Amino acid sequence: MFRLWPTRMTNVMHYIFVLGLCLGSLPHAVRAEAMAVRATGQAIATGAPSDARLEQRALQDALYQAALQGGAQVSGYSAISQSVMRSDVLVVRPDSKILGYTVLNRKTTKQKSTVTINAIVGNLSAPVVCGRRAELDIALAPPRVETSWQSPAWLENLEPHISAGVQKALAAKPGISVSATARAAAQTSNPSFDYATLTRGAAPQTKRSPATASLESFVTIKAPERRNMAEILPVSISVSLDRHHIGKSALSKVVQKEITLSKRTPFASLNASSIKSRQTVIEDIVQTVTELSQIVADERACEPLTARLTLKGEQLTLPFGRRDGLTKHHLAYTKGRDTPYELLEIITLNPNSVSLRPLDSSMRPRDLSGKTVQFMELSK
Repeated sequence: MFRLWPTRMTNVMHYIFVLGLCLGSLPHAVRAEAMAVRATGQAIATGAPSDARLEQRALQDALYQAALQGGAQVSGYSAISQSVMRSDVLVVRPDSKILGYTVLNRKTTKQKSTVTINAIVGNLSAPVVCGRRAELDIALAPPRVETSWQSPAWLENLEPHISAGVQKALAAKPGISVSATARAAAQTSNPSFDYATLTRGAAPQTKRSPATASLESFVTIKAPERRNMAEILPVSISVSLDRHHIGKSALSKVVQKEITLSKRTPFASLNASSIKSRQTVIEDIVQTVTELSQIVADERACEPLTARLTLKGEQLTLPFGRRDGLTKHHLAYTKGRDTPYELLEIITLNPNSVSLRPLDSSMRPRDLSGKTVQFMELSK
C-alpha cells in the first residue's frame, strides 16, 4: 500500500531544482500585481487520438508557460510503502493567474502545432476591468427598518422610500432586472393576517427562478445623542445579496453613519442651516442603502467564477453559464496547491450551466471530478 507524505526533498538534485525555480520567480515577485508576458507553446503529434486536438494542446502549453513567468509554487511529496520510500513527487503550479490573453500566431501541421500568445498574468484581487459582466435577476425584499422609541417618529416610514430608490438605481444598471417580493409572514398560516402586511401592505408576489438572487436591506436607527453641541442620530445600514444558486455565502456590506440632526448655535431656531430637514435625513439614508445595493450587485456581476466540477455521465459541469457572461472562448483552470495545473474548455454553453472537457485529451474527465476550477476573466 502506497501513501503520499509531505516531506523535505531528500535528493540534492531536488534542492537545486526547487532553488532554481524560486530564484527564477523572484524578479516577478517584486513587480507590479499584473504584467504582460509573451509565451510560445507547442505540441508534437505522437500518433495517439489526442493528435486531433493538437492546437488546443499547444495553446494549453503556451498558457502554462505564460503563467509560470509570474512565479511558481512547488510541493514535494514522498511515496512510502511499508516504511520504505519508493519515490519523490513534485507538483509545480504557476503562482499567478492568467487575467487575459491574445493569440498572436498559430501554426499547425500533421506533425506539430505552435501557438504564441500575449498574456496578462498577476494576482489581482479583482479583474482590471469588468470584461465579463453577469446578467442578474434580483428579487428586492422589503427593507426592514428598526427604530428606537426615542428616534423621530417620521423615520418609521422609511421603507417605501428605500424600496423605490434601490429598485430605480438597480434597474438602471445594464444586465440587471429587478422584481419585488412580499414580506414573509411570521408564524401565521395566512400572510394576509401578518401585522406588517396589514399595516404596511404587501409587495406583489413574483415567481422566482432558481438563479434569482434576493437582495435584503436592514436599517437600524438608535436614539439621538447629544455630543459636541450637536444632536447626532446613529444609523446602522446593511445590505446583503444571496448567491444560493452557485453555492456561495451572501455578499454583504455594512455602514455605520452618524447624521447630524441639529447644531446648537446662537439663534439656532432662526438659522435654517443648523437644522436638517426630514427630507434631507431620509435622502441621506436612502442614498447610502442605494449605494451599498449597487456595490454588492456590481461585485456579484463581476466576481470570479469559481466552483467544484461535477461529473454528470461523462461530462464535467459547473453552475455557471451564458447569463454569467461566459462564451465559448472562455477557459477554466484547476486551483489548489497540490493539484496539477489543467485547463478546460467549454463544449456546451447553457444560460445557467456549462459542460467542459480538459484541453489535454489524455486526461479523463472523472479524474477532475470534485476539483475546484476558476474561469479566466478576459480571455479572447
